[in-house]
Amino acid sequence: MSWAGAAFDLTIVGWLLWRRSRPWAYTTAAVFHVLTWLLFPIGMFPWIMMSAALIFFPPDWPLRLRSRLLRRPSTTDAPAPQREHGVSWRSRIVVGALVPLRH
Repeated sequence: MSWAGAAFDLTIVGWLLWRRSRPWAYTTAAVFHVLTWLLFPIGMFPWIMMSAALIFFPPDWPLRLRSRLLRRPSTTDAPAPQREHGVSWRSRIVVGALVPLRH
């Protein structure tokens, strides 16, 4: 289990960075963190990590989710950008690798 947890921790950022696998990766991360919360007394950490992982989604994801659940078109009038947030995937990898080392 420790090797599986290490493999998960080392690869989940890459899966969350890839737009096509992001919903599945977040679901997997949420299940992982709920299981660790049930198995180990580590306090709020799993809930904080599940909330923090939402940063990988586009900023308008709550509006799109609401419109999908209510089956109404989205109320955003902004045109869709060519690249998500105008940031390349290379810079996301650099930030994802360096942010944990900021301390």
